[in-house]
Amino acid sequence: MVLAPNPKRNTLHSIDQWTSAFQIYVKIFTEPAPKDTPALMKYGSVIRELHTLRANWKFDDDNFRKLRQSQGTQWD
Repeated sequence: MVLAPNPKRNTLHSIDQWTSAFQIYVKIFTEPAPKDTPALMKYGSVIRELHTLRANWKFDDDNFRKLRQSQGTQWD
């Protein structure tokens, strides 16, 4: 088995696709760490609010997740 990037990576184009994927992520992520659930729910709410305000929610989400991955930033 070889671990390699998937060149056919699915891209989330709509807030509905993002929300569905995020809900699956929350379920998997919080099973071993239920204390993180409120922060994740707040994060999801912020992203959806950015969409409602017609802000660039995808850009903000991508950048926050990159920051979180590189610096261990908390969800809240």
